[in-house]
Amino acid sequence: LFRYLNLPGVLGLFVVGLSLLAVRFSGLSRKGMALLALPVLVADAFLVFLMVYADNHVRFDDFFAAEKTGTAREVAHGWNEFSRVSVIEITHPGGGKYFKIIHDNAQSNVEVAPYSPGKTRNARLPQSTEVLFLTGRPVQDVLVMFAGCGAQMIPFYEFSGGKARITGVELNPLVKELAVKTPELASFRLGEFYQLPDVDLRVAEGRAFLVNEPKKYDVIFVASKAPMNHQLTGHSRKYLDTVEAYGLYLDHLKPGGVLCFNHQPLGDVVSTL
Repeated sequence: LFRYLNLPGVLGLFVVGLSLLAVRFSGLSRKGMALLALPVLVADAFLVFLMVYADNHVRFDDFFAAEKTGTAREVAHGWNEFSRVSVIEITHPGGGKYFKIIHDNAQSNVEVAPYSPGKTRNARLPQSTEVLFLTGRPVQDVLVMFAGCGAQMIPFYEFSGGKARITGVELNPLVKELAVKTPELASFRLGEFYQLPDVDLRVAEGRAFLVNEPKKYDVIFVASKAPMNHQLTGHSRKYLDTVEAYGLYLDHLKPGGVLCFNHQPLGDVVSTL
């Protein structure tokens, strides 16, 4: 229901259904129930209107203080069984803008990166995805966990000259869907990127993917510090911050492969590993 009706629709069904049950078992005569049902439904309709209005007028002025520098504006959103997912346009005071997709009560913070067909890059700096191309190790089969809408997958593709086979795993399907369907993101051409023959952005729970996927990789790139967040005890992402999950990571590496955690601090990661 959340996927097809959004939260206001689900709450609206609940409110209307509960109200009609209350009328039905009010003890009134049929005529009395009919007379009571009309104002009750009018009140319900008003409540649903307020919920829809609130859902479409969420303010993000304080979204990480607009990334410390500018203002934030929601350009698209949707609900599903996981959370409310929003596409946020962040504008700097001096001009220029970029986009993020946030969900899970803004705990998840997904970067949106553009795809430029035919673009290649040479690795020069020992940072993030680049460092793996400076080591001389193979970067042919790549797995990106917490892939979002592909912000790390695209650099892997560009640094490999379009030769790497790249798989991404993202839990929330709306992240991928909004990246493709939001008009403001059309110039990012992410739909084209997902259609490339050697690119596979898989919507799946991470541990389930690792258990059921037999393929091995040259690089497994863990692109988020989300599992390390102490506030998320019991969260599904915690299944990827366990000895068992790390064992699955290692099982999916080719001989000489690299397991890369793209965040600090690394103390707990090293301890678990």
